[in-house]
Amino acid sequence: MTQPNIAPRLCIVVYAYCALVGINLIQGALVVKFIIWNETRKRKLPLTWTRVFTKFNLCLMIIPVANMLTYIGAGMALVTTNNQDKLIYTIVCDSGVALFELCYVYYTWFRGIPIMEAAAPNATPYLQRIVTFLPCLYILLPLPDIALLFVEDTSVLVPISKVVAGVCGLVTVSFDMMILTVFVKYLRKSPENGITKEDARLKLISWYGIVAACVGTLSLIVFSVGGAQDDEEVYQIYLMGSSGILTVVHGVLFAMKVALHHSKVCGNVVLPVSKTGNTSANASVNAGVTGEKTEAGSSRVHSYLSHC
Repeated sequence: MTQPNIAPRLCIVVYAYCALVGINLIQGALVVKFIIWNETRKRKLPLTWTRVFTKFNLCLMIIPVANMLTYIGAGMALVTTNNQDKLIYTIVCDSGVALFELCYVYYTWFRGIPIMEAAAPNATPYLQRIVTFLPCLYILLPLPDIALLFVEDTSVLVPISKVVAGVCGLVTVSFDMMILTVFVKYLRKSPENGITKEDARLKLISWYGIVAACVGTLSLIVFSVGGAQDDEEVYQIYLMGSSGILTVVHGVLFAMKVALHHSKVCGNVVLPVSKTGNTSANASVNAGVTGEKTEAGSSRVHSYLSHC
């Protein structure tokens, strides 16, 4: 079998994809270990399907698999010389991206529901409709490439494939910006002192959500810059960088879960930063200098956070 003739720069890209597959394999294993050990065994709780496979945990476990599909598909598409095989690997890559975006949106939405209800109650129903619509959009991502398996004329389907990928990315970033706005609004209106532990955990979700949204937006920026390149090798480098950032996004989401678990088990909520630049808010929360909430929705928020 003849070895594919790959440019040196593309060889580096392929090796980078291999490294990213390994990193996501490790991240996935850490997520599973954390869920099984810290949320069941360590707390002496029975290992049940409903406790392990919550909507939060499912998203965190699926995202590394989606990333690995993306990296394997993209890397194999570079090294294969058969056009049919190249197309199949491209479909695998597109499917991985679609699965990542779907899980990312769902995870962000599920985590942010109580924050949205508190900071932007009027916008929450509209965001709910968007989240309901998004799976239909992401399913379209690999369809143009699947159609190319049966149609020889690529003059129409190839541009359509790029347009669909761009639209999916743009919609995800638009959703990110809406969520980012809500999180920032919540942090700005929430008090520094005298807050409940539930409020502090919602602030924790907001901070990590902001970081994840910014990193996700960076991924689309890198992808957009790469799309403007005429050199195919340079484009592939940018594409690898853009998809590689998705691994960082998963790391941020996992860090959010670890922080929330720590706050629930240890009763110690450490906020990443406070408006005044000191730790007075953290001190007041951890010392329990708070009053009980009187709002009607407090019990619902407590129930929601207990499953985080």
